[in-house]
Amino acid sequence: MKKLALILLFLISFSCKDGNKENVGSENLETINKSKVDKEPTVLNKLVLPSHNLWSFVRLSFEENTSSKERLDAYRVTRTSIDETAYAVVNEIPIIYGSKYRITINAKKGDINHLFGLRAIGEYPHRIDAVFDLKNGLVKDNKSTGDFIEGQATITPLDNGWYKCTLISELDADKVKIIFGPTSGLGKTIAWEAKTKDFCDVYVVPTSLIIEELAD
Repeated sequence: MKKLALILLFLISFSCKDGNKENVGSENLETINKSKVDKEPTVLNKLVLPSHNLWSFVRLSFEENTSSKERLDAYRVTRTSIDETAYAVVNEIPIIYGSKYRITINAKKGDINHLFGLRAIGEYPHRIDAVFDLKNGLVKDNKSTGDFIEGQATITPLDNGWYKCTLISELDADKVKIIFGPTSGLGKTIAWEAKTKDFCDVYVVPTSLIIEELAD
């Protein structure tokens, strides 16, 4: 009888410990999830950017979408040269020297190619470059050069094959240019706008280009 009582007491005690472990596990999971939420950076300021009518297109065509298959606010950006550099540029955006910024734009793979280059550049050679794979939803590579430190790139899936392409970096400059365009990835990441093997293309939404100043 005493043995039976001891066995029952042991089983009850073991069950309580398991329950406590589950509670601790749940609390830890909640803490981890909360930590992830807390890591979303605080936006201090959203910059006002010039309309895409004021952007410059170097050896690129920029055609408004007319197909019902794509977003009505989308534009197709296509290289018109494979032997020379080709890119779109948003010029001389005033920023606060040494602040951290997040640059985002929505893009989708083109009819010919699926790689997309994005750059933020101050005074040469200070810049951050990234090449995004819009077919597989990957950051192919990113590189920080000069005084643009702690640069990183991310890609986030949206609907219907679209992706949000993002650069985050501390920008040691008073002004920044945003450069983007299709690429075939022939050369180095820091030279994605150089010559390509074909007249590659990409879709972008001009109004999705956003630059935000972030808290440290």
